Amino acid sequence: MERPFNTIGIIGKPSDSSIAETLTRICAYLVAQNYRVLVAKNSAAFVFGVEIESCNVTEFGERCDVVIALGGDGTFLAAARAIVAYDIPLIGVNLGRLGFLVDVSPSTLPETLAQILAGHYTEEQRYLLRAKIIRDGQVIHEETAVNEVAILRWITPSMIEIITKIDGLFLNSQRSDGLIIATPRG
Repeated sequence: MERPFNTIGIIGKPSDSSIAETLTRICAYLVAQNYRVLVAKNSAAFVFGVEIESCNVTEFGERCDVVIALGGDGTFLAAARAIVAYDIPLIGVNLGRLGFLVDVSPSTLPETLAQILAGHYTEEQRYLLRAKIIRDGQVIHEETAVNEVAILRWITPSMIEIITKIDGLFLNSQRSDGLIIATPRG
């Protein structure tokens, strides 16, 4: 039987040594199961006694079949942004405080991970927002969001004019302090 995933990327909470135990445990399990494991460069130093590869997060979309985000919701959102252009699944392991977006508890590893990697899971499709800020006909910033996009006045003490378009079609125009657009998840 062919496995649905062969190369697994792991993105840990950057520069947080508290992920070391769980990260090492996940890597050891995956390597023992003959998966190719890529760990984000900013987390690879926290893996002890396991032979893994490291690379930049920007390479995960092209090199991985699935990505595991190890941390809290912030780490999950950063991982989602890193692989948004690729159609690969993202698994969240909750090492944070709240964990609204991350589903897997470290206490259930490796059992839960074994089930997912064997193809026994339900995929949840999430809506994404792609926002562009255009000033004087030039795109000055664009971003993809899982939860929401907030456009706020920065330094200026006065209101800003916001013209909102969806897929290029005019929605409204307003003068306000800002605008928040949320997905159902947000």
